[in-house]
Amino acid sequence: MAEPNAKRSKTDSKGKVCLVGSGIVGRSFAVIFSKAGYSVSLHDTVEQQLKDAMILIKAQLEDFENKGLLKDCVHQTADDAFSMISTTLDLKEAMDGAFFLQESVPENLELKQKIFKEFDALASKDMILSSSTSAIVPSRFTLNLKHTKNCLVSHPINPPALCPFIEILPSPETDQEVVEKTLSLWRECGMSPITVKKEVAGFVLNRLQYALMGEAYRLVENGVCSPEDVNTTLTDGLAMRWSLIGPFETIHLNAPKGVKDYFERYTASMEPIIQEQTEANTVFKQETIDKIHESMCRIAPVESIIERSKLRDSRLSALAVHRINEKAGIAVPTTVGDTMSNERTKVESKGKICIVGSGLVGRSFAVIFSKAGYSVCLYDNVEKQLKEAMILIKANLDDFESKGLLKYTAVKTADDAFSFVTTATDLKEAMSGAFFLQESVPENLELKQKVFKEFDSLASDDMILSSSTSCIVPSKFTLNLKHTKNCIVSHPVNPPALCPFLEVVPSTETNQEVVEKTLSLWRECGMSPITVKKEVAGFVLNRLQYALLAESYRLVENDVCTPDDVNITLTDGLAMRWSLIGPFETGHLNAPKGIKDYYERYGPPTEAVLKEQSETVLKFKQETIDKIHESMCRIAPVESIIERSKLRDSRLSALAVHRNNEKAKL
Repeated sequence: MAEPNAKRSKTDSKGKVCLVGSGIVGRSFAVIFSKAGYSVSLHDTVEQQLKDAMILIKAQLEDFENKGLLKDCVHQTADDAFSMISTTLDLKEAMDGAFFLQESVPENLELKQKIFKEFDALASKDMILSSSTSAIVPSRFTLNLKHTKNCLVSHPINPPALCPFIEILPSPETDQEVVEKTLSLWRECGMSPITVKKEVAGFVLNRLQYALMGEAYRLVENGVCSPEDVNTTLTDGLAMRWSLIGPFETIHLNAPKGVKDYFERYTASMEPIIQEQTEANTVFKQETIDKIHESMCRIAPVESIIERSKLRDSRLSALAVHRINEKAGIAVPTTVGDTMSNERTKVESKGKICIVGSGLVGRSFAVIFSKAGYSVCLYDNVEKQLKEAMILIKANLDDFESKGLLKYTAVKTADDAFSFVTTATDLKEAMSGAFFLQESVPENLELKQKVFKEFDSLASDDMILSSSTSCIVPSKFTLNLKHTKNCIVSHPVNPPALCPFLEVVPSTETNQEVVEKTLSLWRECGMSPITVKKEVAGFVLNRLQYALLAESYRLVENDVCTPDDVNITLTDGLAMRWSLIGPFETGHLNAPKGIKDYYERYGPPTEAVLKEQSETVLKFKQETIDKIHESMCRIAPVESIIERSKLRDSRLSALAVHRNNEKAKL
């Protein structure tokens, strides 16, 4: 790789690529191919559009160079990459000598059929003809052509130059060699291609996206949560993990013995929720579970799950540092020395919190509360577990300090935060003087009922009693208690100290003041709490997660794609966007007039895919669409969508830089 100030020589072209259509997708492909060393001929039928496109392409390449996103490319300067691009109004000229054509015209079947006939008439016998279509299977516009065996789909995610995911969909007639050459080309250009093995509506990306979006819509329609809270569930919870390891590796690391173990533990709670969402009798088959398990074991064998989880947490902490720096407006990652304050001021305790259970979740809460300046008494009935927990809590705090994650917290050093943490094997001692209790015992209804009766007998009248349960609604273990109005659920995402999402679920008897105090406490501790307004199975997080997992499972079971390709669809595609702006804002920015416009454009194909996925007929109602639209317009009014999209792209490019740096370390 050339030094930053070294004189660069012009690289010969690796070959010519023809791009048809100069909109955002066509322009993005020009960036992708040119920086990889390919000559690009960009074709459109309107000269002014080509002139505008070249201005925008040059600007994007310059932005990439400024941010270091060209340093590992064939062309490491914007000028060199831009020199590879030419434009023409003549399709024959554009295609002449090209080995690959990528079409990016509007999503209209008759138009696709028309232009592919034109391509077919002009193409050389070995030219690959590829379409960017997001919804039309290739057999509908490529059959009965002379070069039908050379035709396929290469569907990216918006914006393509910043999210490396791309799905390759051949028709039944496509030559396998063409598929392999296309995959190889995209990999060489720095993309992360997957293969869609069958022609299915929505391909892989949109089937996964629509599954989650369908449940997100239902949660809003049914008054379970707000559109903003759906977005927070993704940005600060699910998508943080998925952007690193995808949904299948997430569950692989969330059970001691991997995917098989996960399905054994959670199928009983997952299937009823999925059946409620789809009104279909979903049964997870062992054969498919085994297939997913084997794929994930190639990434992380069962005996290495603990180490792989440590790597996940290390990457999550690096992502957390990136997010903190981004919020603070720091363009370049700081060094450890820069992040630490020279002043060390002793912080007085803000109050006492009792944590019941010293496992992973309990330990994480000890870190969260102590660094926020609260005294923590960690209770467990086994002394040895408490001793081991304290070692791990101190190590976690030391790691946070070394990475700058205590920079903006009330307590700036690991030692000072750790001094706030004590332990007890006596529950009465642990609860004495505490204003808030967070329970993190195993997920068992009888055990929850038992411990909450104990809490009730020892609690002061104003103590808030909170549970970490992931799926048991609070009324099942908090009613008929003396302090039932003080009882609530605060359910985090794993690992809680690194993913700030947390859902607060009151029972029908919980006092509203308790809800507000709980939300305020979590916000003060740096968390991103949402309110679940109704007691529903799975709350919000797991209902969204299970909707996506169910479709992920079906795609593998029906041999549409591999488990690894499901993960890539999230890590290098959907979750990159969702981790920044969530699913509703993603839709809002993907249509010129916002989310209303999005549903007008994409509502029918979304409903068609959802109908295929489920026996439930979901019809998008205008009243709910308006509610979502109003919420998103508070974030980005329609007239500011272009500017907000630029901010999204700026954040995506910063995330891309962070990911490149992390890959270099790995």
